[in-house]
Amino acid sequence: MSKRKILCLIIVVLLCLSFSIGAYADDIIWEEPKESSISVQMTYINTTSNDFAISAGQAYVACSIRGYNGVTDKVTIYADLQQCKNGSWITIKSWSETSNDYMGSISKTYSVDKGYTYRVRASFTAYSGGSSENISSTSNTVKY
Repeated sequence: MSKRKILCLIIVVLLCLSFSIGAYADDIIWEEPKESSISVQMTYINTTSNDFAISAGQAYVACSIRGYNGVTDKVTIYADLQQCKNGSWITIKSWSETSNDYMGSISKTYSVDKGYTYRVRASFTAYSGGSSENISSTSNTVKY
């Protein structure tokens, strides 16, 4: 075989190999993840909680926010006790709390009527200087 034919054969083999490796690599690179593993870290809010229970006609509401010490200088919580009536959530009692610190909480009780489902919708805001960030959450629902 001539040198020219050998060189052409080598080039063809290399081209074939590069296409098959590229196709295999594309399959791996573009494979969609089965589950999202992305988590968002907030700048001023470290943790929040929104706990709710009903016992003997008393609704117990406990909401708290914790910012980052040395970063967060003020926090606010707005908590709405909601009742499901005719398929719609209506607010029957609201509370708010502001703390000029990096953490704050609300702990309240309220008498509720039997025969309804209840929940707490809370909004949390943390401040640092002139900036702020907000997050909201809904508690578990309780049928009483």
